[in-house]
Amino acid sequence: MIRRVISRMLLASFSFLTGCYSTGTITKAELKARVEHADITVYTKDSLEYKFSKEHYWIQGDTLSGSGVEVRANTAEDDSVRAAISFSDITSVEVEEFDVTGTMIVYALSVGAFVALLAGGAALSGLSGSW
Repeated sequence: MIRRVISRMLLASFSFLTGCYSTGTITKAELKARVEHADITVYTKDSLEYKFSKEHYWIQGDTLSGSGVEVRANTAEDDSVRAAISFSDITSVEVEEFDVTGTMIVYALSVGAFVALLAGGAALSGLSGSW
């Protein structure tokens, strides 16, 4: 019985280690106006894709500069790059941010599943003693 409880607790605890992130597309003007940086993916006119973490890029005038990763299409390899990308060369920008609402829903469902597992285990152990 104790093994079941421990295994259920471990299973439920794994869900608490994850958080929900959402990805959305923003305009170049929104990127410029942002006070708080987030992880971004930048797509350019030459069909290149760059990923920058929030600590490793900055905006000066009409140029996004920073250290990131150039994602190579159709390969498993990525290249570390130091880039300066003109806003006129950017076709779109995706932002990845922590989603509090989604995370709270996942946590609530996990707690509910954990309680249901415990209640089901307790009910089954009560039945097995009466046989």
